[in-house]
Amino acid sequence: PCLVTDGSLCATTTIVDNCVKVTCDDWAFQVNMPAPCSVTLEEPIRGNRHALYRIARFEGLRNGFRARLSLIRMKSHIIDKDD
Repeated sequence: PCLVTDGSLCATTTIVDNCVKVTCDDWAFQVNMPAPCSVTLEEPIRGNRHALYRIARFEGLRNGFRARLSLIRMKSHIIDKDD
């Protein structure tokens, strides 16, 4: 599942080659498939009590496969305060 919104924040999902990246609130979750495959994002938005999601579908993979999962901080939050 790829986050669409949690009701407060909206996420952006991008697909490039064998990689799906969901970006939200300065964070990114990325799934990269090293093996060649077809990646599609299903149109229907699904939900539960926590959020709305779209399903990323990886096709053309054999029964066993490897994936690289990454959680990336996009920006640092530095707060400067003047006294």
